[in-house]
Amino acid sequence: MAAPKENVDAKMSADEKEVYCQIEATVPTGFEVTAKLEALDVFKTEAKAARGHIVIKVPIKDVKKVLELGCVDNCFVVMTEIKKFQFADDEMKCMSQLRNLVPDLDWDLGLQAWNKVYDFPHSIASRPSVIPADLGEPISTKDIFRPKKQPKVRNAKDSNKRLWTTRYKDRKKNKRDNISTEETENVKKGDCQVDSPSQESRGDNQSDAGTLSCDIDAGVTDKASSEGKASGDIDKISADSSATEKKIGDESQAEEGPSKKQKVKITSWDPNMPAFRVTCKRAGTNHKFDSMCAASNFGAAINNYFNWNVDMVKFDIEVVLNISENDIRVCLALTKGSLHKRNIVSFGPTTLRATIAYSMLRLCEIKPGDVVCDPMCGTGSIPIEMAQHWKTNFVIGGDVSQRFLSRAVENVENVNKKRAEKEKGDVAADLMHWDAKRLPLRNSCVDVFITDLPFGVRMGSFAKNWKLYADSMEEMARVCTPKTGRVVLLTQDQKCIHKTMAMFSKFWTRKSTIGINQGGIAAAVYVLVRTAEAYHRGIQNTEVDPSTSMSKGEETQVKTQQDK
Repeated sequence: MAAPKENVDAKMSADEKEVYCQIEATVPTGFEVTAKLEALDVFKTEAKAARGHIVIKVPIKDVKKVLELGCVDNCFVVMTEIKKFQFADDEMKCMSQLRNLVPDLDWDLGLQAWNKVYDFPHSIASRPSVIPADLGEPISTKDIFRPKKQPKVRNAKDSNKRLWTTRYKDRKKNKRDNISTEETENVKKGDCQVDSPSQESRGDNQSDAGTLSCDIDAGVTDKASSEGKASGDIDKISADSSATEKKIGDESQAEEGPSKKQKVKITSWDPNMPAFRVTCKRAGTNHKFDSMCAASNFGAAINNYFNWNVDMVKFDIEVVLNISENDIRVCLALTKGSLHKRNIVSFGPTTLRATIAYSMLRLCEIKPGDVVCDPMCGTGSIPIEMAQHWKTNFVIGGDVSQRFLSRAVENVENVNKKRAEKEKGDVAADLMHWDAKRLPLRNSCVDVFITDLPFGVRMGSFAKNWKLYADSMEEMARVCTPKTGRVVLLTQDQKCIHKTMAMFSKFWTRKSTIGINQGGIAAAVYVLVRTAEAYHRGIQNTEVDPSTSMSKGEETQVKTQQDK
């Protein structure tokens, strides 16, 4: 008879069991499937993709590895998710419902994942020592935010009256300023005031120059009487001047209104507690409340429950309340800023996001030993991502703009500086100054071309794109290895790229097209494969004429761009 199996799970302690959590990560729109495949390669667990984000099941101990994914912008750990939540028909009842959710959230799971990313000098309890009986009364939006005053409707008479009043005040102020200036000058000249001679003494030689009423340095005979007269005149002028200044100060204070009182912070601050804020992201049209009201009430309930400090700027914990129609998801943010800026310090007007650059690189299906080239690298987003994640490959980049190339060099140096602090080797990315239409490379020496083409919106123009796209695609056909070479291009000028690909269809075969959102612009990523057709100089060396390859409407658009 076989011995009974031991209950291994019962003997395992709580620390030895693998604890999993759900991580929601935002990704560039259009690359959700690419991000999902990357997460599956790293964690080997469940992953779901939806528009603009992915959800990954991750062990608590590996939460920090999520921040190392190349496709991820922002990360959140999901504490509670409620499907088909029944909101009330009244705003105050809805706010009470949200407040009552606070004690039932899985704070223990959320804070465990948060502690894997951030450090706080004191321990943060997942439950308060004394659970409050009441989480506070709900607050309406009208009580939180004062409605803006409607502007008064004024007729022509009121406008003329207001204009006349303004001019009158200006004249009165200028007159007052002139009087004050004259009196100040008289005070400065009080020690040497000169009295004009009288009509009777005009003939006297000693009286022609005037009579000095006060001159201490002149050695006048009646010094005491002169000093007395001078001091009396100065006191009188000073008194008049002070009275005038006081009057002016009172009038200016009356015009400016009462002085603003300094705001007093109502909530107390406990240094042993973390600071937090609540952010609400709401989508739906049937809600009886707005996002600011939901965030205020939810944050007030958390403050009453934990007694955490409130700080909207220098916060330690950010609680994210996601409301989509009747679904609620409460998360803790694991990032305080988007990760797409992680490797760039010197930006340009069209700097490519690091997350988009990495997602494009995954579409290239790069193999060990492949030579990768970005002929229009700009500030270096693609070469930097390539050199960091594919260390066994050789990457080169170049640009026609010396200004952008210097920024790319600065970004590479910054990345190497950060890697040196972590005792890692430098990234191997070679940058060159060249023209993408005439590459200084020999035939069939590059395995993969990848670049962000000028859209013609912030850089270049739609008219110049016709020649640029054609010449650069011909050069890539010359330099790229036949049959095995690949090209990944990002552009918004889809009409131009479609007709350019049709011109060189003997060299390139389109494999796939992915529509993405690039900074609010609807762009697309094109994945092309090099055919086995050999390239010969001179056969395809024909310039693209927009007037022969475009429709009338497109020709008018290009002509308008040229005129501008």
